[in-house]
Amino acid sequence: MPFLQIINGKYRVRIVVPPELRPYLPPPHTGKANLTRALGTGNQREANRLAVAWIADFQAAITSAASITENPHGYDWITRYRAHHRGQNRFPPEARFYSPHPALALPETQTKPVPFDRIILLWAKQTNAPKKGNQDMEAKCGRFAEWLGHDDMARVGFENCRDYRDAMIDEGDLSSGSILNHLKLLKALYTYAFDNEHITTNPMARIKYSAGDRKERDDFTREERKLILIKARKAEPHVYWITGFAPSLERELQRWPTPTPSTSSVSMGSGS
Repeated sequence: MPFLQIINGKYRVRIVVPPELRPYLPPPHTGKANLTRALGTGNQREANRLAVAWIADFQAAITSAASITENPHGYDWITRYRAHHRGQNRFPPEARFYSPHPALALPETQTKPVPFDRIILLWAKQTNAPKKGNQDMEAKCGRFAEWLGHDDMARVGFENCRDYRDAMIDEGDLSSGSILNHLKLLKALYTYAFDNEHITTNPMARIKYSAGDRKERDDFTREERKLILIKARKAEPHVYWITGFAPSLERELQRWPTPTPSTSSVSMGSGS
């Protein structure tokens, strides 16, 4: 099937939008160079089945944009949807107070670009972000901008953020912890931009994600903790401070029998 790509073993739909049509795509696709959707499967037959609806949706959006550019005066200035038929419009274009072109933004719509890098710079200065934090923010936002096909924060809607979250999950390249970190940094930047009125809405505000059951390091067993405390006592002053973090274990250790030679011979690093 056309428009299917396989990325890291899983299929996605991708349709390239002609440059002249991108500004006229209906939300949430407005301005996008590519319309993409991760299908979350590596099975070709399943991918073909899932792709049908998305391809139809994307092609409809492109057709809608093309019809606007072909007949812009047939659309009301307030929206990109037809208000009345061309022959029924009692006001000719030149007599209207507002421009009839659909590219004219609504009064509440932001048209001035808000690049990610400019907001990151302001955010880093105001929050006194460390160099590592600044680099992490640049990397995460750069990945998001590459996925979007542009770097304008003001053009991002809730649907873009939701689809980006879903795409990261479907691709399977990132761990759940990495996805959570991505979304936290993006949410922090968008919250900063919104609170300081660089953008009029915060599309990340309603984005939620739970890392789920991440694999955690197994805790020490009771016997292992016992050996650690024994070794820490013998290794003072090098690692004796360890016992200060476990007073309950220290009290418990006092009730344990004196360690046997085989037990005390277990190596615990610098204290052995």
